[in-house]
Amino acid sequence: AGPLYHFHISAQNHHHLFGDRPASFTVREITDPADPVIEQIRTLNATSPFCPVRDGARYLDIANSWKATLLTLWDGDRFVGYGIRNYDFISEIQVVRDEDFMETVHSLYGYFGGAYTIHLPPHQASYTAALAPVAESMSLNCAMHFNVLNYQLVIDAFLALKQTYAPLADGSLSLLIHGYARDERLRLKVEDGVTSVEALPETAPVDCELSHLEAMELLFSPICPLRDTAGELVRAWFPLPIFMYRADEV
Repeated sequence: AGPLYHFHISAQNHHHLFGDRPASFTVREITDPADPVIEQIRTLNATSPFCPVRDGARYLDIANSWKATLLTLWDGDRFVGYGIRNYDFISEIQVVRDEDFMETVHSLYGYFGGAYTIHLPPHQASYTAALAPVAESMSLNCAMHFNVLNYQLVIDAFLALKQTYAPLADGSLSLLIHGYARDERLRLKVEDGVTSVEALPETAPVDCELSHLEAMELLFSPICPLRDTAGELVRAWFPLPIFMYRADEV
């Protein structure tokens, strides 16, 4: 579940975008868990509407999970941003200034020494907008395997996250979900740009009744035949961008 974009940057893309000029930023691998730049990364993370919760003392261990490498980018002494490399792809990336993103793409190409792929969640909308017109290819994938135990909390969080980058139409939708942990009767609402999810009394009528698997697919899956034939509001609101970074997998 959860949409995740894969953008492939080929040699041809790189040449058309940047020609033969050298990259402006320096890429540095972080190997010391006490490196002060880690606090700069954590501060940068906190500016995002989706922020990974990582203890500072363990940040490097977490970032380097799954044989990854924590990278930082520098313009002289100016901290530009960071990325996490997993094999031949970047699984996580964030820059301080959006206008530095494409030059970061250029600099990472030099670091990789050739073609590579960047994985981006939908909430990093400015990055996806920059790469979509120029990448060699783009695929829409599932972010991860998820099993939602509390639909009210999860829907509330990710409905609000989607509103930050893709304004949602006003409306109300009530669901009865026979969830993995328990049944939940919920009303989802968007009014004047404000999202909310509230629990309903057991006797309240609902617009739709779903099994656990049906709810996971309808609410969160990039591909859902049931959603394709549902009402206009369902097609407009979903899928929700349920997500966690690869580094935070357990």
